[in-house]
Amino acid sequence: MQLPVIDQTIQLTSLYTGNVDDDLAMIKTLKLAKSIVGGLSEPSKMPCHSYNIPANKCKTGGKLKKIKGSVCFGCYAADDIEWVKSKCKENGKWALTRYTMNNIKDALQRRFESLNDVHWVPAMVKLINHYSKNNGHFRWHDSGDVQDENHYQNIMTVVRYTPTVKHWLPTREYGIVTKFDAPDNLVVRLSAHMVDGKAPSHDGFETSTVSTGDEPKNGGHRCEAAKNDNQCLDCRKCWNKSVENIDYHHHN
Repeated sequence: MQLPVIDQTIQLTSLYTGNVDDDLAMIKTLKLAKSIVGGLSEPSKMPCHSYNIPANKCKTGGKLKKIKGSVCFGCYAADDIEWVKSKCKENGKWALTRYTMNNIKDALQRRFESLNDVHWVPAMVKLINHYSKNNGHFRWHDSGDVQDENHYQNIMTVVRYTPTVKHWLPTREYGIVTKFDAPDNLVVRLSAHMVDGKAPSHDGFETSTVSTGDEPKNGGHRCEAAKNDNQCLDCRKCWNKSVENIDYHHHN
């Protein structure tokens, strides 16, 4: 499927060039770190903390959202109330989610605006090292996606300075993430664009797909959360590089 080309040369965020250790020494409290990055999220499904920004800031996802049959056409994190209502009316299954609530939208927007804070990287390091020290896992972008190369490089710096944590980053921005070698403790899963579509093919990267029916259409491990009241429970396969493809059941 051909999508309109996104100019990957445009950098909307600033590349962190500071000294992480020195900057961490200045961020003495969790309260200060939270004020810098807007805090972390705690998705009910996840066994760990996560980080999110508005889904309306997705580059590729914003285009897929308009294409019926795409994974993003049924975006669970959509915050445009009128758009969500129109889809509810269209198929009779969708419902307004917490992402349409003003307090949630405001929080996501604050996190998005914080991406250009000069202390975003060390503040994220402090929060992740604190909140993930017991479970050892972290998820990037339960809503939203990578914005540009600078954003992704900043994420990788955070990952390198949280070496005891396993990070999982699902993304549709293939053109950005495939330019770089990810740290060993970061699993980057390239997400298929279409429901029942094949997994993206890029050497060295894990993938994810979405399919209908009881079994994956294109192979891989079927996520079992749907059988477990939408909970990961003790499963950590999304963070496991030995699991090449995770297939999620289409829930719309």
